[in-house]
Amino acid sequence: MADYILKSEVTEHISNRQTAKILYLQQELAQAQDQIKDLNYMLQLNREALRLSIQEKQDQGCSPDFPNTNTKENAINSYFIEENKRLSSKIDSLTKERNLSQSRVSDFFKFIIILFHEKRHSLIYKLQKNLIIG
Repeated sequence: MADYILKSEVTEHISNRQTAKILYLQQELAQAQDQIKDLNYMLQLNREALRLSIQEKQDQGCSPDFPNTNTKENAINSYFIEENKRLSSKIDSLTKERNLSQSRVSDFFKFIIILFHEKRHSLIYKLQKNLIIG
């Protein structure tokens, strides 16, 4: 009986650790999703600013490649273009990270289910064995 109590305490400890790990992975996943939303919003704002800048130049009679603009305007436009590239890259990276986290959570759930079934079968076997012997 004491052996069963000890095993149940160990099982409970393992279960608590698994629950904590699942919660951690879920939080990590939620943070990655929030970052992706924020970066998508920033990218949208930068694209809109760049579009407005190009449109303004076209309205002034300049071509979209900015040959008649001054250096400061070229620098601003270049900044937005580079920032958009950087944000797109970051979004791709975070999307991959999010997908990996989702996969890890899924794999961990599968592992827990397998452990649960193994423990369940082990306990059933031991109880049946005790009933037959006892």
